[in-house]
Amino acid sequence: MSWRERIQAARERGEFTYEDRMRAVSCSTCAVGEAARDIGIDHNAFVAVRFVTDSPNALSIARHLSVGFTMAVINRRFDEAERLLDEIEDRALAIKRGATP
Repeated sequence: MSWRERIQAARERGEFTYEDRMRAVSCSTCAVGEAARDIGIDHNAFVAVRFVTDSPNALSIARHLSVGFTMAVINRRFDEAERLLDEIEDRALAIKRGATP
């Protein structure tokens, strides 16, 4: 099940499952990890090297998305989780299309 599907199911249930929360806190199964796999790169490379912008605060931005998403899941903030997932997926698409890290 993808994170988008997990968010929808959680919204319908009114909460994320224990498994969802555990997946959100693990680098390999969080939303950034899923996005990294989808474009064929390692999670650590995605965050540390590729998941950046031209901003001097690029790594901070990447951490904000990753940690923010995890906190949204833990705190049952469905809209925020979906918004951050959109940002993560948008950046993954940019990287896949060859955006400069």
